[in-house]
Amino acid sequence: VGQGWLDLAEDGWTVRADASATGWSLVPEPLREQLTTGIPATVPGVVHTDLLAAGLIEDPYIGTAEADQHWVGAQTWTYRAEFHLAAYAEELNSENCDLICDGLDTIAEVFCNGAPIGRSANMHRRNVFATEGRLHSGPNVIEVVFSPVLEYTAEMAALVGERVHVERDPYNLVRKMACNFGWDWGPRLITAGIWKSI
Repeated sequence: VGQGWLDLAEDGWTVRADASATGWSLVPEPLREQLTTGIPATVPGVVHTDLLAAGLIEDPYIGTAEADQHWVGAQTWTYRAEFHLAAYAEELNSENCDLICDGLDTIAEVFCNGAPIGRSANMHRRNVFATEGRLHSGPNVIEVVFSPVLEYTAEMAALVGERVHVERDPYNLVRKMACNFGWDWGPRLITAGIWKSI
């Protein structure tokens, strides 16, 4: 029996911010309603490019726009897609059916139809989550909730102690692309998203 693939990047993704998260007070007031409702998202992609495409932030590489966008990295972001399965769908009738996430950036919890199916804390690895018993005919929903990475690094610092680093943030306490945290010559764009295929 061969393997079948359902590319979820084809489905209409949205991304929304969580108004109950600790960083919510940093979100600019004019953006709050739209961000809690949700905006179209591109998968693969990240929240900065989705916000840019929606016209909610300026290009962070132009002028001083980056300085006005640090609130983005302090939010909890939920990516959501709905897809339909027919009663005869291979995904419902196969012995194994996994959700394969090639890149989740970075602190993620994954849900299938409201049930948690896995977590990830490493943007550099593939995650495979079992979906047995979670899928059904008709509409199905995948949600990936990304927690603020700096909250995670604070937890790691409390657990293992501070580690020497040269930039503002303790990027060495998380498996995330270091340049997201800025360089002496580059912007600090702490982002989140489904950055590879799913």
